[in-house]
Amino acid sequence: MLSYMTVIVVILFLVWLFMKNWPRLKKEKKPAFSNLHCPTCKIPLRYENKRIKILLKSGNEELLNLCSCDKCHQYYIDGYEDVFASEDECKEWLYGAYTEEDAEKFSEVLKKCPDPLDKYCKCEAHEYFYSRIYPGL
Repeated sequence: MLSYMTVIVVILFLVWLFMKNWPRLKKEKKPAFSNLHCPTCKIPLRYENKRIKILLKSGNEELLNLCSCDKCHQYYIDGYEDVFASEDECKEWLYGAYTEEDAEKFSEVLKKCPDPLDKYCKCEAHEYFYSRIYPGL
């Protein structure tokens, strides 16, 4: 039978092993970057984790992501149109450059939507982004 000392040593070893590997066990969130680059600085744009899906008149959907440049501090909207075909036919482009005030306004409007990824939503936020991105349509 195992002695109490052996059990204690095994437990302490397991605690030490767990503590040694703790940093690897925690999931570190790394900032996500867009496939597109800042037109001015030519560095990848960082996603701000603010997104909204819009249904286009063509029936396709467009996912709009607020992005920022870490160097020049300009904001852009990364638009990704899903045409529901092969990935080669999907389109991605930038809208903007926007100021920090514009980005804050986008964020405030986005908070008013109950479900930003519902492309059929008719809330104020969806209408705002549709009119802002597609004026005159």
